[in-house]
Amino acid sequence: MHERYFFMGDIFIVLYVLHNPRRFWLIFISQAASIIAYANFILGGWLFKSLEASGNLVIAASLNIVIISTLTFDILKIRKKETIETEEIIEISQ
Repeated sequence: MHERYFFMGDIFIVLYVLHNPRRFWLIFISQAASIIAYANFILGGWLFKSLEASGNLVIAASLNIVIISTLTFDILKIRKKETIETEEIIEISQ
């Protein structure tokens, strides 16, 4: 039932990639995680038959961790850049 939350995540990833095209690979990771999560309902069984449900969901969760880590890194990088620009403005104004 909670797999529906992947849908909104996919939409946000597409919007982010439209803003930041060099992160296009996030779309593929997001889609892989979604397919793994939805496979049980669409295909009538898990994508990786050798793993049980928890194994499939661990893979999907790991892919989401990669996405979240990348987005966090980008946010911190933007924040650091803004801090440096603010410090330069303060130095120029003094």
